[in-house]
Amino acid sequence: MPNPNSIFVSYRRIDSNDVTGRIYDFLAAHFGGDVVFKDVDSIPLGVDFRTYLNDTVGNCQVLVAVIGPNWLEALKERLGQPAIDWVRAEIETALGRGIPVIPLLVGGAGLPVAADLPEGLQDLAYRNAAQARPDPDFKSDMHRLIQGLESIVGASSIASSAKIPVTLTPQQMQGLQNALLSAFQDEDEFAMMVQFYLQRPLNRISRARTYDKVVFDVIQWVNGRNKVADFVNGARETNPDNSELLQFIQSLS
Repeated sequence: MPNPNSIFVSYRRIDSNDVTGRIYDFLAAHFGGDVVFKDVDSIPLGVDFRTYLNDTVGNCQVLVAVIGPNWLEALKERLGQPAIDWVRAEIETALGRGIPVIPLLVGGAGLPVAADLPEGLQDLAYRNAAQARPDPDFKSDMHRLIQGLESIVGASSIASSAKIPVTLTPQQMQGLQNALLSAFQDEDEFAMMVQFYLQRPLNRISRARTYDKVVFDVIQWVNGRNKVADFVNGARETNPDNSELLQFIQSLS
């Protein structure tokens, strides 16, 4: 079970604010909001943010450095300024303490080379990077990132703690079908989720001709194999902002 603030997300607002918000939502849906730290959204009111940031970075298990197309330019612009560059400070602190740092490339950005970085950041150029490409690749990229993060901080406890029954009643199966059709309007996206969380190709579970029947066949398949919790939580993690799916899960508690 990951500890609070195990995952520290570092980013520049002028560089990757929107996509970082989406990345955070995805990670928080999987690991829990208390596990993933993201700047001022996670800092308690009234505390000294300088001390809090330094302590949080020093105690995290991994730092995800979101790097977009303007990240390096912003770094260079701030090198000669008296104000603290908190993004630089966060990454330098993690590197200096031997904390794993994962560069997460967004917006088509490349990993900066060592010669373009100040001395305290040059090790960043040699860290194996991940990427978060735009749709339709975003969710598959997030799944790969989650797998890498779990190897560092441990598996999420959300799925095991969710009050999802081992098997569903016929009425609950129908409700899940409706929720899934709302959350996964694209069959290819649904197939990707099934492959990732059930480790089984969709066409080996159902060969139905209509999408709604395919979805129901999958529900019947997981219902007969005690995989309901894994499947439902996988759907939630893939679509953390779908209200119909969240309402269905809440109805099971």
